[in-house]
Amino acid sequence: MPQVDGEDFLPSAESTCLFQFPDQSSVAVRAAFLSATEVYCTVPEGVVAAGRVRAGDQVSVTVANFG
Repeated sequence: MPQVDGEDFLPSAESTCLFQFPDQSSVAVRAAFLSATEVYCTVPEGVVAAGRVRAGDQVSVTVANFG
């Protein structure tokens, strides 16, 4: 589970992590609040099997406090 470091994270039930893949697709998942500077983001199921990500690919992850 990737840990994302940043600032001003809030313990909101609406917090999300947006994964953006090399094929230009994206998937949003719920963020797990750890602190104002750390959240966990669960990797979306099936992204490797679907061919969206391969070894060496870069994936962008963006966190939003309110969806």
